[in-house]
Amino acid sequence: HLSSGPHRMSPHADDIPEEHHALVERLRAGDVDALDALLQSYWRGVVPFAARALGDDEAAQDVAQETFIRLWRARADLTGDRFRAYLYRVARNLVTDEVRRRDVRSRWVEHSTAETAYEPLPDQVLITRELNLAIAHAIEALTPRRREAFVLAYLHGLSYKEVADAMGVSTSTVKNQIAAALADLRTALSPSDPNRPA
Repeated sequence: HLSSGPHRMSPHADDIPEEHHALVERLRAGDVDALDALLQSYWRGVVPFAARALGDDEAAQDVAQETFIRLWRARADLTGDRFRAYLYRVARNLVTDEVRRRDVRSRWVEHSTAETAYEPLPDQVLITRELNLAIAHAIEALTPRRREAFVLAYLHGLSYKEVADAMGVSTSTVKNQIAAALADLRTALSPSDPNRPA
């Protein structure tokens, strides 16, 4: 941790301006203005970093925003000497997650296209739409905590630990909430469920 006196960076320290070390200390203490100041200083570095990997400016902005959200959540563990390394490690992990999700979506599209290379019949299109609607209704019908845990894990690709951090609960609680959500979804989507949309 930083001392209360003037801080001099060693040759191996994170190469950030000396005044930013004071901002990191303020951030650790919960100063929102310090977060804003650091965001203003590093936003223009994180966005291009993410954009180069994703080839998408809008997605890069989303990554940068989530990076600073996570920075705020982890503020108690930050130090000036490791600030920039941590910042870019978080951004890199978020970029990796997004690339992985894109790969999954791409493979799913290819798989779906290969299976439906023929022109689908009108009733097949209707069945697909009804199924998607049923899934959406089932997710919306979950209790708020189950829905949040399920959406973060299955739709946003967060690990159970990340979901736990995001929700402010234990990992075991997340596991229980997701297990309960999956059970609810199986029940809601079973053909015998009277509440399933017709």
